[in-house]
Amino acid sequence: MLYWLAFAFVVAARFSWPLLIKLIAIAYFVLAVGSYVFALAWPQFGIMDREHIGAWSGVWTHKNQTGGHMTIAFVASLAAAWLYPRERRFFLFAAVAAIGLVLLSRSATALVSSALVLGVLGFIALLRSGLVIAILAAVAATVIGLAIGGVLLLAPELLFSAIGRDMTVTGRTDIWHHSVTAIQAQPWLGYGYGALWEDETGPVWWVRAGVGWKAPSSPNGWLELTGGLGLVGAASFAI
Repeated sequence: MLYWLAFAFVVAARFSWPLLIKLIAIAYFVLAVGSYVFALAWPQFGIMDREHIGAWSGVWTHKNQTGGHMTIAFVASLAAAWLYPRERRFFLFAAVAAIGLVLLSRSATALVSSALVLGVLGFIALLRSGLVIAILAAVAATVIGLAIGGVLLLAPELLFSAIGRDMTVTGRTDIWHHSVTAIQAQPWLGYGYGALWEDETGPVWWVRAGVGWKAPSSPNGWLELTGGLGLVGAASFAI
């Protein structure tokens, strides 16, 4: 993580933000094209046939990786289309290619994230359209936010069913529960980078016994960070 942060600071110091966004969008477009080619030409590698049958993984090894990266590609492409009007058609095409892979990956998290990004960008555009439209947009966003919050509080199963998931988020909440139990045995400094999940005879045994299958990780960045570096490391990262 520290290496990536250092790399990001160096790159940010070398290039302007608009150029960085453009470069990221182009790089992800190349990966998106590669994913389409890979899945269509070599479906045994580009389309999952075991855990999530039929979901596209493209040039990555798992559908969730594809969905996550293509969400970033979607954001970068839309931002580049906004920043570079002369090349807007190309970047909008890149955004369509990215969202297509999000749908083909069947990653619910990526789909929800992409929808939120589109909503936020639309909201920002409305805020820049004039005072009256900005006020109406703010009121509408507040009403929609309260409505979603009310449904999530009173009938959360409706939202989960709308994205094709159950209340456990495909078993994630069970893994989170048992991961927290494992972390509580070594709370302050954690088990070391990746150690919680690599030693099959260690605490991960209890996690997997609790969930009933060989979970490879806790699909939660904060739990992964706390398991490896403890509360000290997680708090340092948050700060």
